Amino acid sequence: MAGSAFRNGAAWYDALSGGGRRLEREGGFLLGALSRAGGARRVLDTACGTGVHALFFAGHGASVAARDLSPDMIAVARRRRPHPGIAYATGDMRHPPEGPWDLILCLGNSLCLLPAREDAALFFRNNAAVLAPEGRLAVQVLNYALPGMRKPRTRMETATLDGAAVRAEKRFFPEGDRTRLEITYTAERDGEAERHMETAWLNHWDRELLEGLAGNAGLRLEECLGGYNGAVFDAEKSGDLIMVWRRG
Repeated sequence: MAGSAFRNGAAWYDALSGGGRRLEREGGFLLGALSRAGGARRVLDTACGTGVHALFFAGHGASVAARDLSPDMIAVARRRRPHPGIAYATGDMRHPPEGPWDLILCLGNSLCLLPAREDAALFFRNNAAVLAPEGRLAVQVLNYALPGMRKPRTRMETATLDGAAVRAEKRFFPEGDRTRLEITYTAERDGEAERHMETAWLNHWDRELLEGLAGNAGLRLEECLGGYNGAVFDAEKSGDLIMVWRRG
């Protein structure tokens, strides 16, 4: 997860993120991305969070540079998902390490945490510059065109961490072309409770905007999906917007 909004609560985030369930849903797409990039051996995860995707790619033989803006996320990733094929480090998705990279990823709606359109443009320019000639750049964001995404909503998540019952109450407050996300983490054990709160702003990046920014960076859209199951993107129905580019 990229963005200063997630500097704390990384262990709770990791427990609640459901890494195994995520990979069951996303694994086919991830393997396909490796294949499209010519059996990629150098992978850059620009917003790696606690390392779920990085470990997946390393387990399939890739050399992975895993970056996240949050030192706490990187600390949890190193502790929980170490692998000799992964180099974890703090880093800004707008300023990738020197390539060339066969596959560059920005998943988990992380791009929407960038504060402004100019930051998204910088992300595409700089990542395109370090992409290998036959490499691919894959980005996943939520489809904010859905009517339900424009309404206030609440989602609850629960998990167990080190014997404590952990839950997250996520409240979404759409305001114009962005959404304010408020998360309250609660951990309870032996009758005692600990709470932690975080706030983030999520920009409503859409297909037209992202395709334009990527095109200006010299990238050509290869695939546009509405989910990790491979369905074609439909602005009126799809929950996700997943776009894969290659050099133009």
